[in-house]
Amino acid sequence: MMLWESILEENEKKKEVTSWKMISIRVAANFVVTMLLVSSAYAVVLVVARSQEPEAQEDGSWYRQNEMTLVVTFIQNLYPTLFDIVGIFEKYHPRVQLRWQLARILLLYLLNLYTLIFSQFDKVYKTTNELQVIAQNITETIDGPGYNMSRLNEIL
Repeated sequence: MMLWESILEENEKKKEVTSWKMISIRVAANFVVTMLLVSSAYAVVLVVARSQEPEAQEDGSWYRQNEMTLVVTFIQNLYPTLFDIVGIFEKYHPRVQLRWQLARILLLYLLNLYTLIFSQFDKVYKTTNELQVIAQNITETIDGPGYNMSRLNEIL
């Protein structure tokens, strides 16, 4: 089997002369891959932003509550298949195509992971700021003139 693979690799090296059509197809394929990566990052950021809305918290539907998980799972299942289709158009040797596909999938997973982490940090930062404003309002209300401490005890 190794001899046959060596012969095939030598034949591939001999016809390694690439035309302008193949170069333009590979450039277009890399552009499509870049757009897929950007769209996946945008989708993750958008879903995290939508998860901050009130209807996504408690009263939303099952889809709305699990939207982030579903979108990330959908991206991780669909995009590698799309990368494979793009790799077929590039017409590389199968070993080279596999390396490119694995590199693209690794980049997709890392990009989605980092995008999700930074979006969650942004969500926590915004929530913390909102809580600080609420705490400041409560403090001003309690410390303000005319506030009756016995009324607070009645409420609690």
